[in-house]
Amino acid sequence: MRTNLLCFAFVLCAFITQAQSTNSNSFQENRNAEVADSIPVFKSGSYAVSQYQLKGEEVQVLDIQRDKGYYSILQINSPEKTPFESTITLMNESDAMGVEFLDLYNQNYSSETQFGIRLQKRGKGRFKPFVLDFSDGKTKTKVFQATSDQQSTFYGKLNVAGNFLSVQGKGSGYSFSALELKSDEPTPKLWQISHKQDIPHALTFSYHDGNRWKFPFMISEKGNTLVGSIEDKNNGRLQVDGASYFQGDMVLDQSNLALRGNTNQISFGSEQQQRRRIISSEEYLGFENTVGNNSLKLLDSGSVRLSGMRGLTLESEEALSSIHFSGKGKKKGLLAFDTTHGNLFFEIPSEGRKQEQAASLLISGKNGDVYLGVAPSQKKLQATGRLHASDVLVNSGSLLEGRSSKELKELKKHAEVEDSEVSLLLVNQLLLDKVEELYRKLDELENRIKELEK
Repeated sequence: MRTNLLCFAFVLCAFITQAQSTNSNSFQENRNAEVADSIPVFKSGSYAVSQYQLKGEEVQVLDIQRDKGYYSILQINSPEKTPFESTITLMNESDAMGVEFLDLYNQNYSSETQFGIRLQKRGKGRFKPFVLDFSDGKTKTKVFQATSDQQSTFYGKLNVAGNFLSVQGKGSGYSFSALELKSDEPTPKLWQISHKQDIPHALTFSYHDGNRWKFPFMISEKGNTLVGSIEDKNNGRLQVDGASYFQGDMVLDQSNLALRGNTNQISFGSEQQQRRRIISSEEYLGFENTVGNNSLKLLDSGSVRLSGMRGLTLESEEALSSIHFSGKGKKKGLLAFDTTHGNLFFEIPSEGRKQEQAASLLISGKNGDVYLGVAPSQKKLQATGRLHASDVLVNSGSLLEGRSSKELKELKKHAEVEDSEVSLLLVNQLLLDKVEELYRKLDELENRIKELEK
């Protein structure tokens, strides 16, 4: 490699001599530069450098320029017989600092066949950053810097003119490769897009707030998407920890929406006022209106709990709005409202019963008449079979109309006290008392007749 330095030095001497000679191209006629008779050698350890010195007037800049043509070329050839290397070396060296140099090389060795730039040191030398910058004589603008710890930094805008950008890492135990986006604050905040190694081949978006890492988004190697701190990476195509906001339609086509946790909710309304929401816990699934704290909950026990509600409204586009009842048993029930006639009825279908037959219970919307197991008629209350009641109140006017016998005076007195309503139970008791009294009188008459017949 150092043979190249000799060639380079002689070429430089020839160009300088030619540039400084105005009347002659003869190298020997130039008195401002000469080749030293001796070649001193600087040794540092096992490394030796041969120096070629140019003696003459002090010149700060070595200028090489052709007199004619359109270009100037400085060419350094490798040895003709062993064309393994041609190199330009920029060197700083001293006993105090050791040796530091940069090689711009073309190598053809069996171990290294390549073009390159290599920064080297020997002895006390040290590695300095390799920098690319621009300068107008006043301001330096750095565009690139590389250090010996394999840290490379681009300054300003980096454009990649190609189909794709490939980043391949060796694996750190946490990630195979990553792209880091960092702020320039005193305590930098950063985002990191990583091809994970500890979570096999997952793609993660990680955020560091200056104190700790957060992992807000991840796509597993199976394609599952995790938003927030989710640990179940194998199940569920979309898993969200925390509140989710959707603007527009969210369509689930033959899919399940799973909310896991002790308490979950789906809220409806504006961001400022979410008045309605679907709520769930380990004990219930429900619907809640935050205004008035109204809620409807379906409990694990199978029951329904209504809280804070004034009523329950059922709306149907059909003429009949109904609630159906069924269970493990064979019997079923139907509570329905006929919106055409205003009738409310409850029906328990039974075997052998035709659909057009009367309902089990029907309350007429026209006049409030009640029908038990019979079709509507002109009667206020009509039923088939037995009626069981602890008491029945009837209008005293219709019951006592046209009656003024001595036996009904007590009943009339009671009717006046009870707002003209008479208990049939009381009437039956009075009647039984009267019947018992009649039996006593009959017994007395029979005894008197027997006495007279003697």
